[in-house]
Amino acid sequence: METFKKREIEAVFRLTSGVFGNGADEVSIKGLRIIANIQCFPKNLTQAHMQIFGLSQDVIKRLLTLKIRRQGNIVDSNTVTLKYTDNTVHTLFHGGIWSAIVDYNTMPQVPLIIESLSTLGAQMSVPGGLCFEGVVPVESIMRKLAGLAGYTLINYGVTTTLENETLNGSVQDMIDRVARDANIISYVSNNQLIISPHGVVQNQLPELVVSAETGLVGAPIPGDTYITFTHLFSPEFAPLRMIRMIFPEIPFIEGNFLIQELNHSLDSEQPGGRWFSQIKAVWLDRAHG
Repeated sequence: METFKKREIEAVFRLTSGVFGNGADEVSIKGLRIIANIQCFPKNLTQAHMQIFGLSQDVIKRLLTLKIRRQGNIVDSNTVTLKYTDNTVHTLFHGGIWSAIVDYNTMPQVPLIIESLSTLGAQMSVPGGLCFEGVVPVESIMRKLAGLAGYTLINYGVTTTLENETLNGSVQDMIDRVARDANIISYVSNNQLIISPHGVVQNQLPELVVSAETGLVGAPIPGDTYITFTHLFSPEFAPLRMIRMIFPEIPFIEGNFLIQELNHSLDSEQPGGRWFSQIKAVWLDRAHG
C-alpha cells in the first residue's frame, strides 16, 4: 500500500495584505514536513489542523500576523489551501485561518501550528437582513448566499422551494437556516457550498469500490446502521459519496454505503508517515442524511 512512500503537500497562504517584503499577498510552501488532519462533516463544515516544520524565523514571524480583517460587516479572512499532486493536482482543503501559533517547546523541530475552518469567512460576515419574496427555488437562494461567501454552489438534486424566506445573522447562519427550512443537507468543502436532499448520493460520480486490494487497512468495524474503516488516503473520498464495500471475511457488511464523516491523517516529507483516511459510512438503504 506504499505506506513508506515520501509524499509532498503544498500549503498556499493567501493574505488580505502583503507581509512578505515585496507586498505579495500569496506565498506557497512546499518541500517541508507538514502534518495535517482534515475533518469533513456533512451538515456542518470542514476543518483542518496542520503543523508546518522547517520554516525560517523570518517567515514564522510574518505568518504569525495572520488574522481576520473586517471591512464593515464583511470579513476578509486570510486563507490556507492544502494541495497534493500525484498525476493531477488535488485540493485537500481550503479555509479561513482563525489561529496561528508557534511552539518552541519542541526545539529544534519547531512547528507553525495553523487552525482553519472552511466556513470561517461566512461565519464572521454579517451582510444585513435578506428577504426572498414569493415562492423561490432553494437553489436560487443558496446561490445568492454562496456568492456572498465567495463559494461555488454544487447542487446534488435539490428542487424544493421556499416562500417569503427572511434571513438574518451571518452568511453561515443564513445558509444553515435555509437548509433547515428546506430540510436538506448543506456543507462547505474546498470553497464549494454543497447541497443535497437527505439520503441522496453524489450521483454524478461513480461509486468507489473499497477492499483490501484498493487500500483498506484491517477490517471494517460494523455498527447497527453504519461501518467505520481506515483506508489508504484517496482524494476521491468525500461526504455523500457512495462506496461499495467488499470484504468476504464479513459477508453481511458487504454492499453500498454513503460516506457520512471522514478524517484525513496526512504526513508529508516523512517516509512511513501517516497517509490514511478514517471513514464513517451508513448503509445506503438506511441513510437518513
